[in-house]
Formats: sequence, structure tokens, C-alpha cells
Amino acid sequence: MSLPYGASFEQPSASAAKPHIFSFATARSAGDDELFEVWNGPTSAARVLRINEDGQVQLADGTVGAPTLAPEDDKDTGVYFVSGTPEVATAIAGSKVLSVVAAGVAVTGTLSATGGFDGTVGAVTPAAGTFTTVTASRLNPVSGAGIGVNLAALDNVLFKIGGAFTSGGVSTTAIGFDVGPQVTAAAGDTAAHALVRAGTSAGGTVTTQGQSETIAVVATAHFSEPAITVGSGDTVTVAATVYIANAPTEGSSNYALWVDAGVSRFDDNIVPGANDGAALGISGTAFSDLFLASGAVIDFDAGDVTITHSANLLTVAGGGLATTGVVAIGDTADATVTLGLVLNQGANDDNILTLKSSDVAHALVSGPITSETDTYAQFRKISPTTGGLLLQAISEDGTHRPSLHLQGFGGEASTSKTASDLGLMSFYVDEHDGAGSVVGVTADGACYSFRCNQGGSARTLFLIDEDGDYFYDGADGGAFDAEDDVALVRAFALATSKDVIRTEFDNFLKYSEDDLVRMGILGAPVAEGGLVNGAQLQRLLVGAVWQQAQRIKELERRIAA
Repeated sequence: MSLPYGASFEQPSASAAKPHIFSFATARSAGDDELFEVWNGPTSAARVLRINEDGQVQLADGTVGAPTLAPEDDKDTGVYFVSGTPEVATAIAGSKVLSVVAAGVAVTGTLSATGGFDGTVGAVTPAAGTFTTVTASRLNPVSGAGIGVNLAALDNVLFKIGGAFTSGGVSTTAIGFDVGPQVTAAAGDTAAHALVRAGTSAGGTVTTQGQSETIAVVATAHFSEPAITVGSGDTVTVAATVYIANAPTEGSSNYALWVDAGVSRFDDNIVPGANDGAALGISGTAFSDLFLASGAVIDFDAGDVTITHSANLLTVAGGGLATTGVVAIGDTADATVTLGLVLNQGANDDNILTLKSSDVAHALVSGPITSETDTYAQFRKISPTTGGLLLQAISEDGTHRPSLHLQGFGGEASTSKTASDLGLMSFYVDEHDGAGSVVGVTADGACYSFRCNQGGSARTLFLIDEDGDYFYDGADGGAFDAEDDVALVRAFALATSKDVIRTEFDNFLKYSEDDLVRMGILGAPVAEGGLVNGAQLQRLLVGAVWQQAQRIKELERRIAA
């Protein structure tokens, strides 16, 4: 049916129950009076289309399977209305993909925006409310177009929040981006539960540009300092690039930060929250190794004691070392040492222990011994292969003495003089069979010897053997043949004995104590602590016996004549 321009049709009178094809009211009392209607039935309840006097087009309600507005060839795709809700929805192939209700907009599936989502003050001002995503929803920007909040278009960032924001002051915090979902796990979610996940576990990857360029940093998360502007009169107590407020307590093991694999690098200091406020490791979960650079310093109590490294050396300064166990150098333990020092020099044949002083400079660094000029004592093996101890004491040249001094204090000296008695200083030697058993000293074997450098050669001066016999160097001692040896012996007795009974012959002695000192029989006058020269005294006694024997022979000869 075709109508010429300007044609009009009037509703038949008293025909309200009949279908209306066209309707033009003759009198209008409101702006929404109908100009045109299409009914699909005998009553207005079957109305499917109305055009009001003010140009508004009204359509009947639809469903997801029969949208109100749909293309001719795809009748389950289109827009439909639900007046009772009210709701405006979009259906695609019989499925609702977009719903607009008073509470907001819901999208099922993917929401794509070619030019981005832009809310500009003066153009579109979003009202305060909630953006809610539904199951299986995604926000997929196209390549080269990122998603920005309060920002201009992005081409190098997928998602970014920026722009100025001023806190409303309703709480004690001001936050630029807050993440606080309420996550409830389902059966089978055993690998991990987290409020935020990033990196490969979330499907994240990074592909570099392939332009033979050097990329300074590639990371899952990149943080930089927050560029704080401190307002007038404000004080910032703690400023941090990353701040972890606390750790969970619900796990079998609880940590504020867990690095499960890989090396962690720190380019600046790591400090506890307070002095003596944290430990490095905990009992039962300790670090395996500690690597420090050359020149590293371990500082205890702000310099009270330090351990400083230099090439092949650790220096302890400011204090000492105390231990309640074994200190072992070159070894790990010794079954005979419970608390003490163990030194093992392996196959080395030089000093095992050296004592030094900066006050000493003896210059004896080569020759019969090898030492450094500030060494005053050193210990080493007598034989490189069979052992024994060589103790060398070294002092500067001069009138000071002795170079080696052994002292013992305490105890109580025995007045008994038997083969089983000990002095306050005791020297003991023994032999062994090389198989773990001790054996006696070889008969007539030399037990003790005293030696010196005599004329450039080492020479034994005194020796005691295992029988108690002693031997001393009496060679080239001279004799007293030109003297009256018997008179010298009497002078010696008078000088060294208090209980000597003098006789008339003592008045004719031509020798005095001074003569004994001059001849080397006494080291000095007895009153001055002079000691007896045993070797010289023995020579004197030998000479006196011989002189007496000569006199007896002479008397015998005369008597016989």
C-alpha cells in the first residue's frame, strides 16, 4: 500500500477495540500524545510501536532471543528493552553481551576500544561509583595503544595510572593505587594464593626490540624513589621506595620477603631497624657461606673490635679473641686437646710460632738462624723429618742479659736429696721405641748438654749422662804449677768456709781472696756473691795433690839416703 504525500488517517469512532494502523489524535493535551502507533492486536496492550508528538519513538519490550531492534537476517541479534527492570541490553546470537541498568554497565566477553577510554573534565565526568567486572571478562588494548588513567594516549606502556590526585581526607592514608581484593580459593588451588601476581607465573613475557641495542634493565617489577615533596612544616619519619609493613603469621613458616631462587643484589648498605635490632639468619636456618671483598672490615660495636682483611691476612684490632673450645690452625681437631691451641704446619719446615715486638730490632736475619729483625723468639722443628723442638730467643746486641730466661714460681722446694726427688725446676728426658712404647735412656747416654759458639764453632761445655756423671770442657784451662797449690787450697777454704779452725800456719799464707779472684778460682769476692769456678778449683786440687806427691817423694828420697 502506498500513500500520497500529506495523506492522513483518522481513528474510526467508537473503535477502540479494533487494531490501529495509523493514529492521529485530533486534540492533544500533552507533549507525549501519540501521533502514530502500530498494534498487533485489538487492544493497546498489543502496541508494538508508538511515535509521540515530540518525536519520541517507543518500542515494545524484547528478550535476549527476540531483541526489540534486530536485523532482518539475524533476528536473535540486536537491542532489546525490559521495562520492568528497567534495562537496555544487547544480544549477539541469542546471548546477552551488554546490559545497562540503573546500577551500572555490565559486559560479558571482551571490551575493546580503538581510541582508548577518555574521561575529560568538561566533556565526560564519570560519577562516583564502582566498576565491576564479571566472570571471564577481559580488557584488551590493541598493539601500540595502552590503557591510561588520568593520562594522555600511551604507546609504550600497557597500563598506567597517573595524573594529579588529592586525598579527600577521610582516613589516615593517601594512596595513588590500592590493591585489596577479597580472594577465596577453590578446591585444587594448591600452588599459590596471592593478592597480586606478576611475571611468568601470570603469563608475562618481555621481548626486546631486536635492534642490537643494550637494554639497561629488564625486570618483572621496577621501582624508583617516590620523588617526595615535603610540605612546609611537615616531617617524614620513614621514606622508602618499597615498604613492607609486616609479615603474615598464619603459615608454618612466615616471612615478610621470600626470595625462593636466584641471587639477590644490593648496591648499598643493609641496616636493621635499630642497633642490635635484627639477626643475620636464625637458629636452625643459617647461611651457608659469607663472601667478603678484599679489604673488608667486620666492625663490632662501632669500632670496639674490628677484623680487617688484607692480602692473606686478617687483623684483629681493639680487643682479643676468647674461646671455650679448641683453636686449631692447619688442623681441625686433636684428641688430646679439649681446650687449647693446635698448630699444624704440615710439610713446612720454617717457624711454627713466632713472637715479635716493634720495640725489637736485632738485625740478626740470616746466618745460623733465619728470622725477622723484630722477632725475639721463634719455635720450629729441630729436624725437618724427625721433629723435635727448637726454641730460639733473640735479643739485640749489647750489655743486656740474658737472651733466654726460664722462671718458675710456686711450689715448695724439697730438702730431701734422693734419686726420686724433684727440684722446683725439673728437666726430664726419655727415649721410645718408635712403636708407641717408652724405653729407658741408653746406658752412659748423654742426657743433658750445654753448648756455645766457641771460636766460630758450636762446642759442648757441660754434659750429664744417664748415670749422673757429669763432664765439662776442661781443655786448655792451664795449671798452677808456679804457685803453692796447697797454700791456695787453704786460702780458698778460709775465703769460702765460715767454720774453718785457723792454725798458726795460717799466719804464713802468702795468698788472699784477691789472689783467688785474680787466678779465676773465684768469680768475685765471696761477700760480693762471687761464685766458685769448679773447673779451676779442680785444676788447683789436681795441682795440689801432685805438689804434695812430689814433696813426699822428696822426703822419702832423703830418708832413704
